Amino acid sequence: MENFNEHESERPRDSGYARNEFIAPEKHSGPGIASFIVSLLAGIGYIVLIILSTAVLANKLAALPDLTIENIEQLQQTPELVTVILFVGLGMLGAFVTSLIALVLGIIGLLQKNRKKAFAITGTILSGIMVGIPLLFFLLSMGMGRI
Repeated sequence: MENFNEHESERPRDSGYARNEFIAPEKHSGPGIASFIVSLLAGIGYIVLIILSTAVLANKLAALPDLTIENIEQLQQTPELVTVILFVGLGMLGAFVTSLIALVLGIIGLLQKNRKKAFAITGTILSGIMVGIPLLFFLLSMGMGRI
């Protein structure tokens, strides 16, 4: 016959925890933190590229004696300006792809169970904005050609 103790029957069986074991608090989601950091870097990239392109264009326009169509067409063929436009365009494309990566990381962070979601939510929102605005401009520009 089995030894039966009344107190043992009151203890929950198979709880997975020892009696006095400390339950650790939830940690932040790793992909959520990565999403937040990557979206911040992409945002900084967008801002730097916009400032750079504005500064170069303002410098080139200030060097023109007057703003006529002929001077602006000449300016468009300046190798320095073409290089800057190419650099800024590729940089914007890189920042867009980086924002897409941050968006995916944020979604992965949101789907993790037993993790804090603050960084994942913030990274997803920031990267969603940085993906959504260029897409909106692209769609609007595609629609402008049809008018």
